[in-house]
Amino acid sequence: MCGADTLNNMAKKTITPKQYSLQITPITVHGFNDLDKDLTLEFEDFYRPFFTQGVINIPDSFIKTSEKVFSRFDKKQRIALGDVYFNNFTVVTESLLVRKQYDVAFRLWTQILAFVKDWENKNKPSKLHKGTPYYFSAVSSIHQNDFDAALMSMHNALIEDKVNNPKWDEAPGYYFLTLNDQKPDQYFKPFVDGMVGFIRDRLDGQGSQGGKYKKHYYATRGGALTYRQFRSKFLDDKSVNEEVKYFFVYSIIRIWHLRRLHKSKVGDELMAPLIFTNALFSLLLVIDNLFKKWNNPGGSRWKFAAHLHELAKHEGWIPSSTTIKSYMQDLNVTNRSGNDFENWCKDLAGDGGRKYRTQNGRKLSTIEADFVLAYGLRNFSAHSIKSQKILWNLYTGILQSLLNSLFKILEIS
Repeated sequence: MCGADTLNNMAKKTITPKQYSLQITPITVHGFNDLDKDLTLEFEDFYRPFFTQGVINIPDSFIKTSEKVFSRFDKKQRIALGDVYFNNFTVVTESLLVRKQYDVAFRLWTQILAFVKDWENKNKPSKLHKGTPYYFSAVSSIHQNDFDAALMSMHNALIEDKVNNPKWDEAPGYYFLTLNDQKPDQYFKPFVDGMVGFIRDRLDGQGSQGGKYKKHYYATRGGALTYRQFRSKFLDDKSVNEEVKYFFVYSIIRIWHLRRLHKSKVGDELMAPLIFTNALFSLLLVIDNLFKKWNNPGGSRWKFAAHLHELAKHEGWIPSSTTIKSYMQDLNVTNRSGNDFENWCKDLAGDGGRKYRTQNGRKLSTIEADFVLAYGLRNFSAHSIKSQKILWNLYTGILQSLLNSLFKILEIS
């Protein structure tokens, strides 16, 4: 007699997908994946009203037929065939994105994920590889400037890849979360290229503005960090905490969006500085974590002030015998920023240090001024809910100063 497991295995038939061009008047769906005759008919009924009337409808019959096909996937097939199944929706998604119907694309993938998760819950421990729906859900969210939803969905796509794909770091989700512009095999590469260009404009002037941005790290700080080193020491370095890298990408996307508002003069005097301060704090946390990686022997140094003091000695800004107490007293950041925050920022940001003198009359170098500004802004944004319009007014210079600090830490690491 056959056991239950044997009967179950006998009931499952191997599915060999067929790929061909499916004619749905008035269009042809190229690269359509046929997994089952009944499911192909359901896809035809799904495509037809969309391409003739712009209507999206996933009826119960589509869901039930899909679930029957899922149940026929054996363990080895679920990863590959799950991808094949989801890819049949991408032709619709691409059309929606071209039409700028981003909310419709998001709702489509949300509905697909909902019934797939429901099937998984009813058929534990069976799982499908859901990287594709999460990825396109993230793409749809970014187009709607919903960066929180986008980064969560993109990370979910990465989690799916880690579970199902031994080469998870060669998948689009990981490429996006590390802004890997070197890999062409990703649908959202133009956006990744734009983010990389935004960074490179401020690193070496070779980014999206085509050399028009002149006050970058190389030009104003004599920086020696190349873009290749920026990648190898940070975004591509597996020893760097993943959360730090992803949080950097999240911060840069938010700051990039705020720059668009700043250039369009959309911001007001109250909320714009508050929102920008919050975005800056995200970037400052990344800088803080990179500082710790550079200067934290045995975990004994964890405060920003300690890292700044060590850097000042390392770079020769102060004698090596200078104590952290005397260095911080000479900078006197808390009192000076508290008494006249606006002029304190003006004297440090962008071209930094030109007018700034310490308590003892020492002139700061421009790169030291960047770090002093970062230190003061970190304390300000961590402990205050206060709108300072000077932050919004000096958006470009402040951002450049903070990125100069990040680039410098990577350069000496």
